[in-house]
Amino acid sequence: MLQKISQENWKCFTEAQQNPKTKKNDSSSSKNNKNNDGLNKEVEYTKSSFKSIRSAINRHLTDIKRNINIVKDDIFRTANCVLNEVFKEKVRSGKSRPVQQKKRL
Repeated sequence: MLQKISQENWKCFTEAQQNPKTKKNDSSSSKNNKNNDGLNKEVEYTKSSFKSIRSAINRHLTDIKRNINIVKDDIFRTANCVLNEVFKEKVRSGKSRPVQQKKRL
């Protein structure tokens, strides 16, 4: 069952807005996503990168005294399940592979 978001918690979702002065086609960002042929390539992030970003956002929300936990709260269960399914689909399609741990010394 989804919980209702209080006005205080909803404020943190709506306070971040895109700066209208920034351009969407910034030449520096498109230059970084080009391969040797000059063609744009798709950037794929790893599972650990997504989890690190999610944990950083959760830490930031805790630091600014927001009563939200995007990793464990029931209201984010659907989003977290979708993220886990995306990881599983990447492994099945061959775009990602499980991490191979090194042998102990």
